[in-house]
Amino acid sequence: MTVLCALWATLSTVASILACSGFYLPYWIQGRLLGKADAYFSSFRRCNYPRIRAPNATPEIVYECARYSSFWDIPSAWWQASTVTMGIGVAIAVIGALTLLAAASSFLPHILRTPKHTRLLGSMQFVAGE
Repeated sequence: MTVLCALWATLSTVASILACSGFYLPYWIQGRLLGKADAYFSSFRRCNYPRIRAPNATPEIVYECARYSSFWDIPSAWWQASTVTMGIGVAIAVIGALTLLAAASSFLPHILRTPKHTRLLGSMQFVAGE
């Protein structure tokens, strides 16, 4: 195995770990709620969010991080679409990185020797990045 293959496997693993943490952690957007608390949210989780207990009550701020209770609780159709596409991209990136790690660690060394397989793995990573 060449140094380039080892570098490719290492960078793919690092990129998939960063994509997973970026998908899971709620720090995509930061703002302030009611001038009182910093709030963070992403398409998958939120921190320090408002909650209204009764129809005409003032909102209270919940100081915790939580996932949305269901897919339909995500605030916008665009955020729902981003959750789906980001989840698919992360899954493809993780599968590609695990395959590369297996090939680089000599479990499956024949994968990186054939141009057909390396092109396929590179295409998977390209699609994951899209």
